[in-house]
Amino acid sequence: MNFDDLNFTVTMFRNVQDFKAAMSCSNDLSVAATGDILRNATLHYGQVTGARISQFLSHPRWGRNSGDYWMSHIFRLQVIHNTLFLSNLPYKNGQINLHPRMYTIICFLQRFLRKVSIVDTDFLVYVGDLFDWDMLPFFDPALRFPVPLFVQEKTKISETFLIHPRSFDGFNEAIRESSSVPGWNRRWKSAIWRGSTTGGGLENSTRAKLVRMSLAHPDLIDARFTHCSLDSITCEEMHRCGMMGESMSYSQQLLFRMVVMVDGNSLPDRFAHQMAMGHVILKQDSPHEEFWYRDAKEWIHYIPVAKDLSNLADRIKQVANNETLLTSIGTAGRDFIRQKMSPPSIDCLWADLLQTYSRHMTQPVSQVHGSIASYSFCRPPMT
Repeated sequence: MNFDDLNFTVTMFRNVQDFKAAMSCSNDLSVAATGDILRNATLHYGQVTGARISQFLSHPRWGRNSGDYWMSHIFRLQVIHNTLFLSNLPYKNGQINLHPRMYTIICFLQRFLRKVSIVDTDFLVYVGDLFDWDMLPFFDPALRFPVPLFVQEKTKISETFLIHPRSFDGFNEAIRESSSVPGWNRRWKSAIWRGSTTGGGLENSTRAKLVRMSLAHPDLIDARFTHCSLDSITCEEMHRCGMMGESMSYSQQLLFRMVVMVDGNSLPDRFAHQMAMGHVILKQDSPHEEFWYRDAKEWIHYIPVAKDLSNLADRIKQVANNETLLTSIGTAGRDFIRQKMSPPSIDCLWADLLQTYSRHMTQPVSQVHGSIASYSFCRPPMT
């Protein structure tokens, strides 16, 4: 992350309510992030205490020392007297081994806390791929909602709380990359997709189905894998069958009239980036979401496609020559996501989330023994 872009400020609002008013934060900022999901989830979690969070993290079956993938991506954050502290940190060879995604969240929150004073709070952040409580090993259904969890993406039915997505990092770079968008007469009347072999084996993967569809209909779709993470024999066979291809930048993909967006192991980070550049998105129906997904509208911000891609070819034929529709969707999608992912909007997202969450946080919040101040990881510039 470029810390010069963090825009540290000495302006400090006394509370979240004043901050939201000054920022003109919308009361319905995001349905998925801070609306019905948060209100309903609090019915399951009830009052949150620091002791309850500590008990969860020390559980022998799913605590930090369990060796479980999901738990190794969970970090504890506390805001005490408007200073951010971290604990539940992983170590490697005696050194803190902080996940790169966690750095961006820490630096963002540190900047945020220089703008507004918030009530002391204590929460967990998960920075891995999709998480649901059912994924935990030896999960006890009687403890279905052990503690609240802040995540960057989730399944639509998951009782976790959405924060800004991974794609927020590098979002402005994607916008700068779209400085020159070719006219429709200079674009191929087909759809493009490039990606890796995540999301299942070659036989049951939706991505593999997409590539095979491209081989059968090259006039409609140009879809290829750029990286094979399967076994060597399968990868060699994929090369022989023409399923592998060269990588293409987002700008190069603007030479096609549409971009196909399909899930892998989780949802694609590039969705927001490519929408912000003005790409017309053919989006696969998916149970996964980021905080802004439910606010995006079919046929206004993107073109919907069935989960099994059964209507993808028909969708492409339907819109490929309709430049008026493509212009409308590309422009509306671009303007929509640029607003949703703008720094002020993400500030509002966190303000709304923390304000609502803190109402269910038992006070006082006690600093965890051995926790480390965020300045150790993300130092602000001198003022």
